[in-house]
Amino acid sequence: MKIPKGKRELIILSILIGAIILAGYFYLYLRPRIRALGQLLPQVARLKQDVELARSDIANIDNFKVEIASLRNELGRYEASLPGKKEIAPILDHLSKIASQAGVKIVGIKELKEARGKVPELNGARQLYSEVSIGIDLKSGYHQLGRFMNKVESSARLMKPRDIEIKADPRTPGEHNVKLIISAFVLEREKP
Repeated sequence: MKIPKGKRELIILSILIGAIILAGYFYLYLRPRIRALGQLLPQVARLKQDVELARSDIANIDNFKVEIASLRNELGRYEASLPGKKEIAPILDHLSKIASQAGVKIVGIKELKEARGKVPELNGARQLYSEVSIGIDLKSGYHQLGRFMNKVESSARLMKPRDIEIKADPRTPGEHNVKLIISAFVLEREKP
């Protein structure tokens, strides 16, 4: 079957116009939509992951509450071991009791005002405690001094020996003159 020349040109022209319309539709409308969809897919995947994490967190909320209560309890124990910044006398009394238990004689004990300072901040965190230096003059033997140092370091109060000087006492060979600086830590704000 032979199609007349005029009709054939009309069919070809119709097909060509249809192809141009389809190409224009694709390039002007579909292609930008497909590109936008391609950019949204990673965001959708990220949001889907966020939703899954949120669901997981919601499922574990009871565990989080238990952990928060545990951390608050632990914080309370640490605050109990840190006296307020004006409570230096109890620290001195505590050190006197430790010395008595260890068999060490305290000759003198006092806060060293010039050595008081803040503990360095970490990442801009609010300052919660500061360091107080306490000077102690002792008379003791090596073993008693060792027991005293052990009790200071393992005390419920947060303290650490920082500097020590031991000199022999020619009058009492079994006892030595000891100068000791202990760092104690106190809360920067007053306890309620």
